[in-house]
Amino acid sequence: MRYEELGKCVRGLLRLAENGCREDREAWEAYRRALERLRGIMSELCREWLGDVSERIEVAVVPAIGEYAGPKGVRVLWRLGPSKIDPVTTYAAYSMMTAVAAISALNVETSERLRMILDTTHGINYMPLAAYRALMAASRLISAALNVTVEFEQYNSAPYPRGVPQPPVLDIYMVRNEVITPTKAAQRLVYSYLIRDAGKAEPFHRMRDCLPTTHAELNSLRKKFNECIELHSKAEVLAAAIHFSMPLALLQFSSEFERPELSRLARGIRSILDNLMSYVKMKGDGRDKLVVTHLALPHYDDLKSLLAAASLVEYGINALEASKVTKSDDRIEADLSTLKQVVGEWLSGPLQRVAEHELACFENAFKTGEIPAKDLLSLIERAKKSPGEWVNVDGKCEDQDRIMVAHAGLALRAIEVRAQEELYIRYREECLDGVKKLLRGALKPLRQLLMIRAT
Repeated sequence: MRYEELGKCVRGLLRLAENGCREDREAWEAYRRALERLRGIMSELCREWLGDVSERIEVAVVPAIGEYAGPKGVRVLWRLGPSKIDPVTTYAAYSMMTAVAAISALNVETSERLRMILDTTHGINYMPLAAYRALMAASRLISAALNVTVEFEQYNSAPYPRGVPQPPVLDIYMVRNEVITPTKAAQRLVYSYLIRDAGKAEPFHRMRDCLPTTHAELNSLRKKFNECIELHSKAEVLAAAIHFSMPLALLQFSSEFERPELSRLARGIRSILDNLMSYVKMKGDGRDKLVVTHLALPHYDDLKSLLAAASLVEYGINALEASKVTKSDDRIEADLSTLKQVVGEWLSGPLQRVAEHELACFENAFKTGEIPAKDLLSLIERAKKSPGEWVNVDGKCEDQDRIMVAHAGLALRAIEVRAQEELYIRYREECLDGVKKLLRGALKPLRQLLMIRAT
């Protein structure tokens, strides 16, 4: 009976396209209704199959390609119109967005451990690969943003034997497992973010030869991504602070953001993508064949980069809220103990040892005076002679990104210190914009490496 319902939808689309190629509001609305009915039917089946847990089931309809047999002999051929889109990337984009939107809305507590299980026993051609990429990325996004540990597991079965008289009992194998911590996730998300230039991630790609009315509709949808694009353009400094293990930079620049709420953004984007999938061109190709061409679809790397920006901002805010710092005149003031705690708990990356060494130098200079770096020792001695006052190195701000990286963001010409029972550090007010510029510049070699790899 449900199959017949879908058959009526398909027959209706075929009749709509019988008299030529349709790229208009009527065709889009008809296709959207067919997708909604498909989702509804699958939701009904899930409720029948799964009983009590059906309320927590999220059904996603995602784009596919190829020719398939429909009801009563009708055949439907789906095509991807935008030249930059391939089947794996669009399938993964929708799957990832669905997973992030559904899981981030569960109100998971920070202390909880999520278990993400992916079953790739079934799937056509590219689908298992795309599903794996999508769920792994979703695990990292969720872990970093919600500050939870995710246990990712992928299962597959032994091959299904053909021609056996009774349904076989198949062995199930775990083919991959990984424990994803927030810190580990954040470090990996830096690479996901950098695959697109800051502010240049495209929410979706479109066919060039769309009708003017279609372009106007898609332009309106594009504007709904403005918040995500703006966030993407500003998150670069946090990506640098995380990648280079810069504790003061992470706290300072996280304080300049409002929490984006990954769950809210993901739900909004998913709603837009569901709408986007109805923008199609339909053509009847003979009596019983319908050709459906998607006019606009997202790219997995673009969406992953957009969501990574939001997740990194949430991660930075989580670190800030967990730290004992004060903010005065829009600048974060942190003592050495707090900065050490930030490095140990939030910045366990490839340059963690650099940050630990730098903070140890500050601590030795403050407590014992036994340090070969004369400039640092001189600065701290001046601070001790004027307890409670902020002192800095006279002269211009730091202008070399390599020096900022070498000193974990604590280059002497960029900071000022105050001596009390502990040593406090903050950025010089006149140096803040320059520090941001240096951090962005420091990421260029890594971005170029990633772009070479992507091509």
